[in-house]
Amino acid sequence: MAFQLRTGLVYTACQDDIILLDLKQDRYFAVPRPLHSAFRTLVEQGGEDALARERLSFILDPVGPVQSDRPATPPRANIAPLGGQLAPAQGWPSLPRLTSAFRYRAISALWLRFASLHHIIERIERKKRCLAGRRMRLDDAALIASAFDRIAPLFPIKDRCMSMAIGLMMAMLRRQVPATLVIGVRTAPFSAHCWVEVEGLLVNGDLDTVRPFTPILIV
Repeated sequence: MAFQLRTGLVYTACQDDIILLDLKQDRYFAVPRPLHSAFRTLVEQGGEDALARERLSFILDPVGPVQSDRPATPPRANIAPLGGQLAPAQGWPSLPRLTSAFRYRAISALWLRFASLHHIIERIERKKRCLAGRRMRLDDAALIASAFDRIAPLFPIKDRCMSMAIGLMMAMLRRQVPATLVIGVRTAPFSAHCWVEVEGLLVNGDLDTVRPFTPILIV
């Protein structure tokens, strides 16, 4: 038996902190360090501790413990380290690809403005499930990424990370490329970053930027 986090909460262990992302509220927060042991007992180890349960009630599912053969694990345990960067496509992207990239980038910016991250992630998960078992096409992925790189200067710098990754992910799925969306965090100071991978290769951004971040959500 193990306790589950409330719907919309995901977490990771980052250095000496346990960081949570509330997808419904679009916010990050840390489990107080005196509660780390209680968190691991209830959520990761499936233990029972009435006092710990009371102190962590603000993040635990009110339904209570559920039968589970596998304890919860941070997402970094479920993804292989990046093996490199996706080779760039040769030549200039076609006008239809540029237009498509612009459309998806604009749509993702609107989603982030008017919809919760929880809703956006659920939409991406539904679309990706339809591609289960489909073979990866790296050439297609490179062409899509190239188009997004070309139109990036047309959008504000402050929203490039999340809107770029979500728009890119949706474009990949539209072209039946089963890519992976990753949100990562780091501490001291705290920051978050979002990127897309295909077969362990980074699609957007650069490796030096991504490597310091610990995944908190993998789609």
